[in-house]
Amino acid sequence: MRYATVVLLIFLATTGFPSFLQFKVFQPLLIPFLWYRYTQLNGVVPKGVKFLFAVIVLFIILHFVAGNLSLLGSISFMLSIVTIAYSALVCKDSFVEAFVRLMKYFSYIAVPLWLLVALVPTLHTTLMNIGAMLPQMMTDTWLENTSNDGVSFYVYFLSSGLTTSYSSLIRNCGPFFEPGLFASYLIIALVLNLNLNRKLLHPSNWILIAAILTTLSSAGYISLALVVLYSCLLYTSDAADDMQC
Repeated sequence: MRYATVVLLIFLATTGFPSFLQFKVFQPLLIPFLWYRYTQLNGVVPKGVKFLFAVIVLFIILHFVAGNLSLLGSISFMLSIVTIAYSALVCKDSFVEAFVRLMKYFSYIAVPLWLLVALVPTLHTTLMNIGAMLPQMMTDTWLENTSNDGVSFYVYFLSSGLTTSYSSLIRNCGPFFEPGLFASYLIIALVLNLNLNRKLLHPSNWILIAAILTTLSSAGYISLALVVLYSCLLYTSDAADDMQC
């Protein structure tokens, strides 16, 4: 469980946290540790994973031949796929619990901070000044291309703007560089947790739902509506099973 949590945290941080995006290139360094851990578990690579890897390798070769990928880019892409594959094999049954726990942890930090800033806008300037004193570690490329400026507290990203073009409230990014990305991961965690507790309004889901609402993400809201419909199907299915019993 702890191993899965660390691996997931590394992937989330290097693919979504503004201050850690530059470390994504070092993900393949995990391969020896993941391979060692997997051999300790006496794991065997499933045929489905082997087949998927073969398809991806073919995809990389085709793009290399077509000139869409350089040799270095092809190798980097392949190493990333190998890293992801071994990570999945190592996490295995612990993935759901570790992922849901991480997203809840981020939500417990993000929701209160978002609420404080939303209720006390003057606090925004204070937090921005505090955050500016921390090493941000953001690359110049990211700073030039981002549409969501702000400061990072590493486990929480505070947008510089209190309002957006369609909302008078600041949007909750959690630790990620964009609120829509935070909402996407939250939705995945909610669905996984819903399959465990079988109730949408189960207490363990409350913080995830609250975090999704604070992102003010239209995609997040649409996805949440679909999750609500999915939960209704679960209730219907469970009720039918109970009647048969």
